[in-house]
Amino acid sequence: MDNTRDTTALLLGLEAGRCEAISTGDRARLEALLADDMQQIHASGVAEGKAAYIDTLLRRRRRCERTGETTVRLYGDTAVMTGPQRNVYADGTVGDMLTTLVWIRREGCWQLASSHSTHMPAR
Repeated sequence: MDNTRDTTALLLGLEAGRCEAISTGDRARLEALLADDMQQIHASGVAEGKAAYIDTLLRRRRRCERTGETTVRLYGDTAVMTGPQRNVYADGTVGDMLTTLVWIRREGCWQLASSHSTHMPAR
């Protein structure tokens, strides 16, 4: 078996789970997927730690979906994932973002350690 291919598939599955947890407001799942020292940097430039980020996600509900090719690059126990993401908010607002996610493996488990998003340029 190709370990790189297997790890990439695992990480893409975890990312799909993260998007689903955001979409359904699943706090417990988000708590498990995000590292305790996780940091989110929003497109606005606001940085939040894990607890504040989860609170933001649950306060401003959205449907989160991957909308194009997501690339995963592996560096040992670190993975950098980049790709487009669409957030559709309860009020109908749509945010098309480009995200960079840093996943880390600690004690055999992958968790999201850092996330940065920026608005996609107008086409």
